[in-house]
Amino acid sequence: SQPPYRPTALRPFLYPAFITGIYTLVGERNRVVVFVQNFFHIASAFLLFLIIRRLVNKKVALIVALFYALSPALLLYHQFLISEGLFIFLMLLGLWGIVEYNTSGLLRFLVVAVVGWGLACHVRSVGIFLLLFLLITVSCISWKQGLKRLILLLGMSVSIFFLVLSPWIVR
Repeated sequence: SQPPYRPTALRPFLYPAFITGIYTLVGERNRVVVFVQNFFHIASAFLLFLIIRRLVNKKVALIVALFYALSPALLLYHQFLISEGLFIFLMLLGLWGIVEYNTSGLLRFLVVAVVGWGLACHVRSVGIFLLLFLLITVSCISWKQGLKRLILLLGMSVSIFFLVLSPWIVR
């Protein structure tokens, strides 16, 4: 990047902001960033366990989470300053929210999904395609509740998604 380092809509800002926040707190110490990224890796494995446990069973969930947690490629990724770990965590957070919303019907889980996936867009711009997956998923889950409820849920989801994206859109 070239000076004067102005914000641009071409590059999502959450991962650079994440690194800047850590550097502001502890100084320019890459090891601390790597430590926090490893925390996201562990949290992602736990989210994967929760998702698979809800969809299949506890035994399969434990096996999948262990394979994820011990994957050499993923363990290696988290040792470098790259955005994949934060992106994967936010994607899994959104997926967990969708799975829990499907099971419980509680709107707070849908909000977690929308906010998680909206934040994922701030890490990697390819996350914008999660909006399409969100709309399809909410439609499939909620179509039995009537057209009025479906439109309300879709409108709420899109509104929250774009509210989360608004800092990027405004830039």
